[in-house]
Amino acid sequence: MPSRKEIQAFRVLLEDVGLNLDRSLWAKQQGTRGWSKLILDEAQEIIEAQSPEHIGEELGDILWNTLTCIRVLEQEGGSPMEEIFLGIAKKIRYRKPWIFEDRVTALSPEEENKLWDKQKEKLK
Repeated sequence: MPSRKEIQAFRVLLEDVGLNLDRSLWAKQQGTRGWSKLILDEAQEIIEAQSPEHIGEELGDILWNTLTCIRVLEQEGGSPMEEIFLGIAKKIRYRKPWIFEDRVTALSPEEENKLWDKQKEKLK
């Protein structure tokens, strides 16, 4: 479960994303395509990062860009942020039922991969 501090930090981040989109013409002009490209750029920087501190910084950048992209999508008529959050939670719960069941023993990485692929195939 997220701590109160984590929830508060996330709330501040969401507020800042909103302010950025309200006050920055550049941010508004990017659209979902522009923000998606920025996410890819940051993902590459994570791959190239050498230290945990640098990785953390780049993950923060990806989180910022992703949340901004979701807000822009919403402004463009796409799904609201809460629907996207709940949608991915539902999708992961479907694809990884062994995590959310009352299970006593953990699965091996190989077993998890097999079950993940099986659940993903069911959606096709």
